[in-house]
Amino acid sequence: MSSPSPAKVVRWGIIATGGISKSFSLDLIIDPTTRGVTDVVHEIAAVGSRSVEKAEAFIKENGLGEGKVKACGSYEDVYNDKDVDVIYIGSPHSHHYQNAKDALSAGKHVLCEKAFTVNASQTQALVALAKEKNVFLMEAVWTRFFPVSIAFQKAIQEGKIGEVERVFSDFSQDFDLPNLDPASRLVDPNLAGGALLDLGPYSLNWCLLPIFPHPTPLTLPTIAAQITLDPTSSIDLHTSAILTFPGKPNVQAILSSSLSNQSQQCLIQGSKGEIRIQGPPYRPTGYVIKYKEEGKSEEVVEYPAPEKGSGMFWEADEVARCVLSGKLQSERMTHDSSVKIMQIFDEIRKQGGLVYPEAIEKL
Repeated sequence: MSSPSPAKVVRWGIIATGGISKSFSLDLIIDPTTRGVTDVVHEIAAVGSRSVEKAEAFIKENGLGEGKVKACGSYEDVYNDKDVDVIYIGSPHSHHYQNAKDALSAGKHVLCEKAFTVNASQTQALVALAKEKNVFLMEAVWTRFFPVSIAFQKAIQEGKIGEVERVFSDFSQDFDLPNLDPASRLVDPNLAGGALLDLGPYSLNWCLLPIFPHPTPLTLPTIAAQITLDPTSSIDLHTSAILTFPGKPNVQAILSSSLSNQSQQCLIQGSKGEIRIQGPPYRPTGYVIKYKEEGKSEEVVEYPAPEKGSGMFWEADEVARCVLSGKLQSERMTHDSSVKIMQIFDEIRKQGGLVYPEAIEKL
C-alpha cells in the first residue's frame, strides 16, 4: 500500500500590515491538518510594509517566524522575491489596483482583498494583465469558501425552498463616526472609504449566492439604488439597492449597508420556504430552513466557527490548489464574477451620486 503524497508548499508574500493582513497571516500558519487538509501547506516567505521596522514588528507581534520571514521595507521587494509564489494584498481599496498590477507585472500570482478595485475598468485591466502574464488572480471573497456557504448553495440547488423569489441581505455596523479619525480608511474618500466597498461586498455576496448557485455564471441585473452621502466626508453613509435579473423575472434581491447602524441579516425566501443565515455575514455559522408546508419542522444546519483562525485559510487553500494545478482563476470566484460585481457597484455609485477622487479611479 503506497503512502499518501506529501503536502505541497505554497509560499506567500504579504502586502500591507493592517488588521486584515494580520487575520490572513495568522490563518496561513495554522496546521492545515486541523481542518482536514493534507494536500497543501502554506508558508509566509516575506512581509512588505512602508519600512523594514514595521514589517519586522508585524512578523514578531504575530509570531510569523521572526528571523525566517523576510521583512521588506517596500512592496517591490516582495514582488521581486524569488522565494514568493503568491502575493496577498491587504492594502486599502484605493491601492488594490496599483498593488495588484505591480505584483502581476512581476509575474506573481495574486490574491487581492475585496472590494477588488475601485471600479470595473480597473478590474478588467487586472484580469487582462493576469492572462497576459499567465498567472493566477482572484478576489478574496473569503466567505464564498466556507463549508457552510457551499452547503447552503447545495441546499438551494436541491430545491429545499423551491424557486428563490426574494433575497434580503443587510450588513451594517455602527462605527461611531463622530469619534472616528477622519483619516480612517472607513471614511477617507482618498482611500475609497464608505459603506459600499467596505461592507457592501458581503451584502451583495449573499444576494448572489442563492440566485446563482455554483457554477452558474453571474448575469448583470437591473438596479435601482439610493445612497445617503455623509455631509462631512462625502463617502456613502447608507447604501441600498434593489436588483432584478434578466431571465429570472420572479426574483428580487434587496441589499443594504450602513456605517452608522448595526444590522446583520440574510434571508432567502422561496416558493416552498425560506432560509436564514446564522452568524455574521462575513463568517456564517449555519442556516435555518423554515418550510411553508404545514407540520413540516424547520431544519437547523450548524457549522461551528473553526477552533483556530478566522476561516480565511479556506480561500488560501483554494488559491494554493489552483496555483499548483496551473489554473489562472478559481471556478468558484471567477474573473468574470469579479468584473460584474464591480460593474454592479459602479452602477449603484452612479445612481447614488457617489464619486471617488480621480487619482484613485484612473488606470
